[in-house]
Amino acid sequence: MEPSLLSELQALERDVGYPLESEQFANAMDDRDELKHFRAEFVYPKMKELPCTILKTEEDCIYLCGHSLGLMPKQA
Repeated sequence: MEPSLLSELQALERDVGYPLESEQFANAMDDRDELKHFRAEFVYPKMKELPCTILKTEEDCIYLCGHSLGLMPKQA
């Protein structure tokens, strides 16, 4: 990892008070994201829409866009 990036991440880790590899750190970074409001503009598949229903059905599923068109905008 580039030294400046590592230093920046370590500073953020100290600032939020959670370990870099923790879910709490990820949530804190999500809360600070200036673009987070755009998430509401897209449709995220729910677990219940997948063939396997052994998980919490109202949770968002992990959607890997790959070379697809990405998530469907709600306006589509």
